[in-house]
Amino acid sequence: MEGAFLMQPTPMGVTRAFPEAHALTNGVVGALDRAPPPRAVVLSSVGSEQRSGLGNITQTHILEQALDRFAFPLAVLRAGSLLENYAFSMRRAGETGVFDSFLQPVDRGVPMVATADVGAEAARLLVEGWDGRRIVEVGSRHSSADLAAAMAQALGRPVQARAIPRAAWPAVLEQMGLGPEQAANWQEMQDGFNSGWIDFGQPGAERVAGATSPADVFRRSVKS
Repeated sequence: MEGAFLMQPTPMGVTRAFPEAHALTNGVVGALDRAPPPRAVVLSSVGSEQRSGLGNITQTHILEQALDRFAFPLAVLRAGSLLENYAFSMRRAGETGVFDSFLQPVDRGVPMVATADVGAEAARLLVEGWDGRRIVEVGSRHSSADLAAAMAQALGRPVQARAIPRAAWPAVLEQMGLGPEQAANWQEMQDGFNSGWIDFGQPGAERVAGATSPADVFRRSVKS
């Protein structure tokens, strides 16, 4: 084995104390203790360096902190919000012509990336090799308006971005099937993106722009 790619499943709904993340992280750490690789790339998230105000992203903060104990070369990929996650919203936009978004204002860009770009960067790092610890921020900034325009290209019909009023978030998340604790984590994460608390640009981090556009991702989703 020349290297390992580490990824922690990150469910949308997690409870406040993050027992799921702690259990998964303990499993990863145990495996690495038993068989440490020559080097590893770990999938993390933008914002994971912060100690609070992360909501769901707390899961990858926990993972990053736990990996500090290892001496083998480690590259941490802090990915933007995955573009594929917005494909579900595109289906509704195709019916209504409206993309309802938690990200606001709708013309403000936040870090996003396609899964193909995350995979390509992980592969590049593992093939090229490195020493020590690296932090790589992968993705580019896109706004809700950008996503709506990309949805319109994929769907062949106009789509307008519309911000979901902050006061309506709890009711919307309840309709999505999230309980109170799960919804609180989701809202904290979205507030972090909207305030700029969760963002690229951390000192010492390398930046790799996304090569796959939102329109490319949405067109593939329409065809699948």
